[in-house]
Amino acid sequence: MIKRLLILNGLAAVGAVVNHAVVWELTAIFYWTNRYLPPDGLTYDQLESWRLFSVRLIDQLVIFAVFAFLFISGYFIAVAAGREQRSIAWKLVFHRIKFLIIPYLIWSGVILTFNLLQGKTYTLSELIKIILLGGASPPYYYVILLVQLYILSPLLVPLARARWKMLLVVTGLLQVLTLAAYYAGIFDIEMGRLEPVLVVLRDWHLIGYAFWFVLGMVIGFHLHDFRPVLIRWRWFLLCGLVLFFLIGFIEWNVIRQLAGRDWISPQTIFFNRVYILFLLLSFVAFEAMPVPFATLFSKLGPKSYGIYLVHVIPLEMAARSLYHIAPALLAYQFIFIPILTFAGVGIPVVLMEIMNRSFVRRYYKYVFG
Repeated sequence: MIKRLLILNGLAAVGAVVNHAVVWELTAIFYWTNRYLPPDGLTYDQLESWRLFSVRLIDQLVIFAVFAFLFISGYFIAVAAGREQRSIAWKLVFHRIKFLIIPYLIWSGVILTFNLLQGKTYTLSELIKIILLGGASPPYYYVILLVQLYILSPLLVPLARARWKMLLVVTGLLQVLTLAAYYAGIFDIEMGRLEPVLVVLRDWHLIGYAFWFVLGMVIGFHLHDFRPVLIRWRWFLLCGLVLFFLIGFIEWNVIRQLAGRDWISPQTIFFNRVYILFLLLSFVAFEAMPVPFATLFSKLGPKSYGIYLVHVIPLEMAARSLYHIAPALLAYQFIFIPILTFAGVGIPVVLMEIMNRSFVRRYYKYVFG
């Protein structure tokens, strides 16, 4: 199973880069049309065009990335805890957190320096808030989320081992509450005195994402029980995966149109969460099925955290370079997104390989995790 999850980790790393490349594609659709459309072009006609449809389809394929990272992290906590220990040792927890936080601080510093060079300014209080909340770049919320989950893991491990059904139900219900809060925000529904509660549900990612970490832990501890059941129901899971992929895709567009919005985050859609659940369970159920490019993804798997931290700057540099040098390419999502993805995955991997083969390789884990 560990080899299988390394492949999933590599897939998720590429998926995360594609997901964030889509953000730059949306920037090209909504804000950069002056670089590739004629002056009298109807910019927002693209909203209902096949282009937005295809971009959304690409995004739907990769929205599982962060959820997969959490699932895998939870599974490896179960592996680290072992069969004999009642819980996981705090020493191991802090060891893992150390190699999350130090690279995070380094690359947050790089991004903030990059922003300063572009003329952005920060106060000391803003910098502290950015570091504590993962605000150097939008994807960095995941690091703070994972640190919180690791801190809670000594408390979660005994529950995942002995009371796993209750733990899944509770974290699942919390996830549903956060989705309800997202829906209220999408439709601008005022909840009066409950509004501060909804803000907490939307902004504190721990509440809505803990389920996926817990699911990984539970399967890690009870794999011998889950495996035969998942294998028996594997074709049902696969059919559910396809069905909820389509339902989530349709639900997103219906909600977007009803709310009168150009775009909403697909991760906040209920049936997309169901689709992701079926995807992860299917990946476990079809453990013996070969994955295309499995060798490549298994090599990227151990590098996933480094890719996740570093890819933000190469994506932005590649997108802005094309804006100035080859703006015509901005009109073609099947060229623009692959170029960004290649830069977002390739440049971090090259940097990691250079450092790993240099005289400073002993500091590799402090830079890339």
